[in-house]
Amino acid sequence: MYALKGRGLYCRTSPPQIPKIHTMPIPRDLYMVIHGFLYRPASDHTLFSVHAVTGKPMSWHDNQSEAADESYLQIIHHAALEPTKKYTAPQTTSQEIGWITKPLIDTDRTDQRLHHYRQHTEITAYMEQAWRMKEQSVNLQ
Repeated sequence: MYALKGRGLYCRTSPPQIPKIHTMPIPRDLYMVIHGFLYRPASDHTLFSVHAVTGKPMSWHDNQSEAADESYLQIIHHAALEPTKKYTAPQTTSQEIGWITKPLIDTDRTDQRLHHYRQHTEITAYMEQAWRMKEQSVNLQ
């Protein structure tokens, strides 16, 4: 198979032979492709089946049979309340800033001296259309 050539270096006298397994398709892969099994789902495992030992903690149907502890639920609901509903006075100096959220004086929304509503006139309609055209031309560039 090898011959001595030149300065003592060995080289091949015939081209290398390719094994038959590389020239023929592997029978199992060919069977899978022919019958349409191009992939195998991860859930199908033939050696063993998986059994769930514990229930799902957040599923409602697993927790229906258990009675809820009322004192525990009351503590959880109380902890989820806002500080103004939990306490009668602010507990920290940061809470003092936004503790009173109700306005001291009721505002009259009909008083036009303080509340200037948007007026729809001819000039405002024209300028609104002009601004829209300007925005569209800027966005197209």
